[in-house]
Amino acid sequence: MKKLRKPAKVRQNVANKRHLRELRRKAKQAHRLGTGFKDIEEAGSSS
Repeated sequence: MKKLRKPAKVRQNVANKRHLRELRRKAKQAHRLGTGFKDIEEAGSSS
């Protein structure tokens, strides 16, 4: 019977991709607003 659980490496890879996608989304948002990426980062971490 096949293992359904993904190996740790694959899970790590998926998590990493999700993280990168999230960062890219934030950067795009920042770019659209015309503000610096840092402003959004600071606002996000403070709230």
